[in-house]
Amino acid sequence: MIKKLTKYNLVVFDKDGTLLNFNYMWGNWIKELIPNINVGIKKGLQSVIFKKLGYDNGKIKNDSIITYGSHDDIKQIIKDTIYDEGYSKYEAYHQVNKKWFLPDPMIYTKPRSNLIELFNKIEQLNYKIAICTSDDRESTIKSLELLKINNYIDYISCGDDNIPSKPHPDNIFNICDKLNIETKSTIVVGDTLHDITMSKNADCKLSVGISGGAGSYDDLINNADLVINDLNKLPKILEKYAYA
Repeated sequence: MIKKLTKYNLVVFDKDGTLLNFNYMWGNWIKELIPNINVGIKKGLQSVIFKKLGYDNGKIKNDSIITYGSHDDIKQIIKDTIYDEGYSKYEAYHQVNKKWFLPDPMIYTKPRSNLIELFNKIEQLNYKIAICTSDDRESTIKSLELLKINNYIDYISCGDDNIPSKPHPDNIFNICDKLNIETKSTIVVGDTLHDITMSKNADCKLSVGISGGAGSYDDLINNADLVINDLNKLPKILEKYAYA
């Protein structure tokens, strides 16, 4: 039987790579986006853009801007790369803005676990649930609604919320402030070093890395307090640390 707390704790999840399959969404997206942008631009530029973005042989590298940057960050790198290759700023900006699109959550949202079951267990432990993602709000809401988990989420922090990007602690401070929960009662779950560092910077109770996402296993094992390979292992950890 699950012991229930009389006060709330908080668990903050990263979204892509933690709750959702990262490469399925963002790998497929970048593979479609760059050739589309490259139409009408000189041959060979596509491979240069892929390299700048950290996309190689069908996989996004662990340190790629795509793993932690906002859409504006990614867009700016593509524009700058086209400009550096000899095009005018107008041509670079016009080409990217004209051809830019984001992945369709209806096609590319693929959960890493049964999230309804997971969030039900977490709620029984009296944890509030927040999402902290570099993705934009519109796409995030669509994904959560598609998975039918939006009603479990108490707060969402997104890449277009005008808050400094991970690993800046303001993301956590803002979430904790909105939910009236201390960082010392907060556990962060993420798949990259940026997630773990954000947790440490905010002095959270615990950082849990999940392998198999966008981040490096070495980064997680060397920096996170705990590392798991399956989200289904999380409720037991939350139950243990709820009373720590």
